Amino acid sequence: MSRQQHSLHQQAAAEAGLRVLFVDDTEINRELGATVLKRLGHQVTIAADGAEAIAALSCATAFDAVFMDLQMPLLDGLEATRRIRQMAGLDKILIVAMAGSLQPGERDKIRAAGMDDWVSKPIRREELQAVLERRLGSPTVPAAPVPAEEPLPPVFDRQGLLDRLGRDAGQLRRFLEMFFRSAAASLAGLEAALIAGDRDSLRLYAHTLKGTSLNIGAQRLASLSRNLEESAAAGQPEQLRVQFAALRESYREFAQLHGSFPDQSSVVAERREATRSSAPAASGEQVPVGRTARL
Repeated sequence: MSRQQHSLHQQAAAEAGLRVLFVDDTEINRELGATVLKRLGHQVTIAADGAEAIAALSCATAFDAVFMDLQMPLLDGLEATRRIRQMAGLDKILIVAMAGSLQPGERDKIRAAGMDDWVSKPIRREELQAVLERRLGSPTVPAAPVPAEEPLPPVFDRQGLLDRLGRDAGQLRRFLEMFFRSAAASLAGLEAALIAGDRDSLRLYAHTLKGTSLNIGAQRLASLSRNLEESAAAGQPEQLRVQFAALRESYREFAQLHGSFPDQSSVVAERREATRSSAPAASGEQVPVGRTARL
């Protein structure tokens, strides 16, 4: 970036913040990312996948930066970035990858696709701020201080989530409510996939639950989801049922920490009854109630 461009970015950010496009296929991740960026003083547009990101960038609005999730349905982050780089006037726009972790080979793929930088997931205010300052010289708005919260059990990093939300208790409640809805749907999907012997769906649902749990600070849930995702990918059926039971119990434990929030396990139970009577096994036969398909 030239010195003149750098100066213009600083001036724009000081006046109205940067214009940022945040792309993630999970609703709670999008909302959390947008909230954190807005609290840093920026204007944020969200997109649910690579195709929506391309559509947003094709409109008249000019963006300064794009935060792009890597694993998304329809059009993933790498392919979306390749297409964006071919669009008129977008060969230099800042595109930052978002991923839980990157191996050396994956870093090469990100660079080859045209991404400029990356931040880890769950997203952290400090990382978003640092990459924007490093790449665009963006000033940010400090979070307003509020009284310190009492420490909670390690199953939930409440303090970390509060910090990312500018220590806003109302926003904390909002995102926890969103998380419970999303997690209940993921657990119901996992249950149906386990009954049907569908390892691909198991892996995808576990991946989604892992990402939302990390972002909300549900550390134990995230770890158990990662274990289930890895077992599904490796084809270890003897592990899956045990891991799912542990995951479901951990969700209930997390829900019970928040007496004012509904325990969504009842939703999962209702869906479980429906899927037991209708979900087909991998071979196409019906699976009787109380028995899971061979994985």
